[in-house]
Amino acid sequence: MFWNYTKKRTGMDYLKLFLVCRLIVWFSVLLIFPQFCNAGSLLIEGGAGRVEINGVDVDKIESININSSTNSGCVEGSGVRSTHKREIDYFNQIDISGVFDVNIECQKEQYVEVTSDDNILPYVVTKVKSRTLFVTVNKSICPKSGLELNVSVNNMERVSVDGA
Repeated sequence: MFWNYTKKRTGMDYLKLFLVCRLIVWFSVLLIFPQFCNAGSLLIEGGAGRVEINGVDVDKIESININSSTNSGCVEGSGVRSTHKREIDYFNQIDISGVFDVNIECQKEQYVEVTSDDNILPYVVTKVKSRTLFVTVNKSICPKSGLELNVSVNNMERVSVDGA
């Protein structure tokens, strides 16, 4: 049993209980929303009351920094930065969904350039529908070199951005 009710509690016992509860909630969120997952190995054993993060028992550490380079459920960027210029139909509105660094220039020539890791670029979707340029990502991605969108447009009427 994780919590022995007859034993006298110390501050460390309460800290462990708090951390276990917090980690269970955190881990549950990651299972429900895997696109937010950025976790290393996490072991929670209820029977023995043992909590382990990245192979280290919680009893042996004074503070916890949950950070890892392992990204579950996302396409990891290669680190090779590349730019792709995309041919698109006429648009005068932009609707962006995702985390992009966006640069918009008003020029006669109209184009869209996407810059990121070379293996991430195929997952960035740019399409025009009803004179609106839609920019989305169709897979969970973890770019190493960022995600940049450069847009040149002659006449801009509206820009809508929805990102994290």
